[in-house]
Amino acid sequence: MSDYKEKFEKMRVAGKLAAQTLDMLTANIKEGVSTDYIDKLGYEFIRDHGGYSAPLYYRGFTKSLCTSLNHVVCHGIPSDRILRDGDAINVDVTAIVDEHYGDTSRMFSIGNTSVKLNNLIDTTYESMMRAIKILKPGIRLGDIGYEIQSFVEEKGFSVVRDFCGHGISTTFHEPPNILHYGSKNSGMELRPGMTFTIEPMINAGKFPVKMLNDGWTAVTKDKSLSKYQIWLDVEVAAAEAMEKLNQIPKGVASIVRKKARINVKRIHQIEAEVKHDVIAFLTSVTEKAGIKARYLHQGMTSSDVLDTSFNIQMVQSGKIILKDIDQILKVLKKQAKKYKLTPCMGRSHGIHAEPVTFGLKLASFYEEFKRNRKRLVDAINEVSTCAISGAVGTFANISPNVEKHVAKKLGLKVEPISTQVIPRDRHAFYFSVLGIIAG
Repeated sequence: MSDYKEKFEKMRVAGKLAAQTLDMLTANIKEGVSTDYIDKLGYEFIRDHGGYSAPLYYRGFTKSLCTSLNHVVCHGIPSDRILRDGDAINVDVTAIVDEHYGDTSRMFSIGNTSVKLNNLIDTTYESMMRAIKILKPGIRLGDIGYEIQSFVEEKGFSVVRDFCGHGISTTFHEPPNILHYGSKNSGMELRPGMTFTIEPMINAGKFPVKMLNDGWTAVTKDKSLSKYQIWLDVEVAAAEAMEKLNQIPKGVASIVRKKARINVKRIHQIEAEVKHDVIAFLTSVTEKAGIKARYLHQGMTSSDVLDTSFNIQMVQSGKIILKDIDQILKVLKKQAKKYKLTPCMGRSHGIHAEPVTFGLKLASFYEEFKRNRKRLVDAINEVSTCAISGAVGTFANISPNVEKHVAKKLGLKVEPISTQVIPRDRHAFYFSVLGIIAG
């Protein structure tokens, strides 16, 4: 047996154990469990089957697996974070058996995930398989990157540049780097005996990432999904309701959910011609999803999609700010206690006056942020409404049951009364609260 064939056999053993670990974990990755629990199960399974978890203590990493949730691109650290409905998680397993490494990962959707997220997962997997299919001695590394990048960008997604695949055998990471973007006929030529990973990391938005303070976790810089994705979620939810009411053929929603792709460039091309953003969007969706997609938007007006989607974006943005406020509150409370006896000069009538403590000032900021948090929670609740009521809001061409279904599906409340648009006082309240917080 040649040296590299012997290496292949040993790596297959390690790779098989890593894959079996994911198979075992599949039944346990569900709503209500923590990523720490997943890590514990993975560690014990690998240990009990004669292997060792490669990430454990690797360059200071303290866990056995990587669990990357939602906007985390890679190297997420398991914690007490509980999986919730709508989450997506990548579990990355690397096992060592007989000094050889097997590295693999798998994506898991928790409960009801968005159309965009499902498309992203499918596109990432297919891009990897397309790259694997072209592998043979004589092609170049750039061919791998080109195969992935061209397919991914055609689907409207982007390839992360900061992380890549890598050589692997008796060490975890070794040359060559396997970029998931590139040009044909460029880079190193593949030779018999090479072993490496292909692990494309694909973003729904732009490709830049940033590192968190833990030194490991890489996240997307733009955490939100595009407005077009939210439009599609609204349209698909409405189609589901219309199917139940026998107003459109069965299967429209599932076909669109499976086949639709957001192609921003194409939408803009169509919009330049038709001068209507929603028509351009629906036309682009139909081009990808097929003839059944023409049943989307039946009885609806553009404002049904635009206003409901805008409210969803405000809710999403508000929740991001809430997380930041919670972190600020923790810091302010801690520092207020720390400096409660540290004297500083207070002010009265615009001039320096009696001494106070620095902790008192921080406590004042703490209370202000508590009030701001309550205001923001109220503001988020104020814009958590949905209006799918047709032209001028009379339900003349659409059933109120469609609106109820969309609201429930997307975690919103039904707008009590709308004259085609969601009342703007809701938006005014939301943005006034943001102004208070910013001030």
